Amino acid sequence: MIEHFETIDHSLNKQKIVYAVAYVANALFLAVSVLSNYIHVYPMYKVTALIIGMIALFVLFSTVQQPVNLYTNKWALLAIVTAFMYFLSIAIFRGVTSNNIDEQTGIYVSAGLRVLLLTSSVYFIPQLPLRK
Repeated sequence: MIEHFETIDHSLNKQKIVYAVAYVANALFLAVSVLSNYIHVYPMYKVTALIIGMIALFVLFSTVQQPVNLYTNKWALLAIVTAFMYFLSIAIFRGVTSNNIDEQTGIYVSAGLRVLLLTSSVYFIPQLPLRK
């Protein structure tokens, strides 16, 4: 019986460490994404941050222990709505520079997915890792 509980405890500790690493990767992804709106960031770093951010989001969604209840935590809801509006405004102000309808559609779809991805990343900011 004790071995069973030790195994569960060990597994839970590993899960907390994975969550903490994904949390840090998510924070770095958000930082690079926000900074790239104000300073020049090489496309290679943007793409790398995007891939790391998507992996981090997948890990965070699959390992979150206590999700934030947006109905009771109004600050988290406010942060998510503010982030959504901020990322949406950045996407809108960038505009479309192409006259080709297929390229325009691709740009709009990718901008919309980027807004959703970044807003999803903000959801995990109030969910600090390794808290009891």
